[in-house]
Amino acid sequence: MLTPKNIAVIGFGEAGTIIAEGCITGSKRQQNTVTCHAWDIRMQDAAARKPLEEKAAGLGVTLHETAGTWLKDVDVVFSLVFGGVAKDVALDLLPFMKEGAAYIDLTTSVPGDMRAAAAAFAERKVGFIDGTALGSFRTNGVTVPFVLSGTNVESCSAWMNSLGFATTPVPGPAGNASCVKLLRSVLAKGLEALAIECFTAAESMGLRETMQSAFNDFDLRPLVAALEDMSASHIPHCKRRLDEIDHALHMLDGVSLDGTMTRASRDFYARTVASGAQLVPGKQGTWDACLPVFQKVLHKQ
Repeated sequence: MLTPKNIAVIGFGEAGTIIAEGCITGSKRQQNTVTCHAWDIRMQDAAARKPLEEKAAGLGVTLHETAGTWLKDVDVVFSLVFGGVAKDVALDLLPFMKEGAAYIDLTTSVPGDMRAAAAAFAERKVGFIDGTALGSFRTNGVTVPFVLSGTNVESCSAWMNSLGFATTPVPGPAGNASCVKLLRSVLAKGLEALAIECFTAAESMGLRETMQSAFNDFDLRPLVAALEDMSASHIPHCKRRLDEIDHALHMLDGVSLDGTMTRASRDFYARTVASGAQLVPGKQGTWDACLPVFQKVLHKQ
């Protein structure tokens, strides 16, 4: 397990503050106090500088004006910058880091960027961990669930968990944690958009409160089990469900709502119907049996 004495947080916003405070508080509980450093690009902004300095002083964090040579004494660096600049920031900081140190990128970034950064870090014998939160920092604080992947991920995960974090190592190279986050977003953000579409339509019909209770059956079993069951029943029932979606779209048109997400769902059902897919008798009702059909329907032409 890692036993760092000096840590750094790059990006001292809400998330960075929670990480810094979690490391400081957790290490004190272990009577193994760490020294925490931080840097934020907003130090260049006179208006933002004073609040950052006050926050750092309150936590006992050493705040630096620039990210540079002071990093050579740091054992673990946490990056909480914007995902779009995560790789560039990592590569900019790498020359200042010592061999054997670890860089933990907790941004939501492009998996390819994480793998490219990891390769550069490996050449310098500096560990690179790709991590991402599966929830809200604001709601959960230090207990927000993380997934981690990359160099010595088991050791990194064990150390963070010992401080009170909730991390789970993901098999495979750096970038896999970002894959998990973005795959989760495919479902979570899609559900969000569908919920908005559904409840906006319900409101226009005076049925929003009624619709909230119409989903009570969804609470009767774990979400993943319900989703897998719906997916596994997709092929044998897709034609009937396509007709149902057509009726739903007609209803949305009647209240002058666009129904973008519902139309996208209709397109998917129509593609399954057009594929003529059928399952082998006796194999219906399982995700594994349906998977080859889903791969064919979803494959980009």
